[in-house]
Amino acid sequence: MRVNQYWLCLAAATRLQEEPNAIALLELRWSCACFFCLGASNVLLFTDLVIFPQVDLQLLRHSLTLSGLAMLLYGMISDTV
Repeated sequence: MRVNQYWLCLAAATRLQEEPNAIALLELRWSCACFFCLGASNVLLFTDLVIFPQVDLQLLRHSLTLSGLAMLLYGMISDTV
């Protein structure tokens, strides 16, 4: 699984090097927004399971993950059209 992530990162870096223009910067912004949401979701996972195990933050975690993936999907679709 980890090897697939490295190939995906390599493919993304290659694409950004091929097109160093405004479209690549927009894709980079959408990707950063997505990974910010995914990182916040991981922080909430730690908070939910370790710090406050009696509080259920599952809905908030899943909504952050969904919004991050939706941002990435929107950015990829809008940049190609």
